[in-house]
Amino acid sequence: MAEQDAITEHPASQAAHRAAGGGRCPLCACSDLEGRSIIVDDGFIAQPMTCYVCGGVWTDYYRLAGYVRPAGTPEGDADWEQFLATEIVERPATGA
Repeated sequence: MAEQDAITEHPASQAAHRAAGGGRCPLCACSDLEGRSIIVDDGFIAQPMTCYVCGGVWTDYYRLAGYVRPAGTPEGDADWEQFLATEIVERPATGA
């Protein structure tokens, strides 16, 4: 997972905001944020964001990376192996 304190310049560059994995205001680096309803369109998700500290507003964008069937099933486990072999991501923890 990305270091959440990776944002050291204000406002953050696009690269610094991505490296921090979101979760921080790109204007003041605070983590007291509100994400509003997501908008899904053509393989992208947009989420309007607000910072409660500085009042900054921006929209975070996410890109579809693939799909994986439910973890713990043979199909899901095979999907993860294939996905992880082609994408640079960490496998999220599953709830117990």
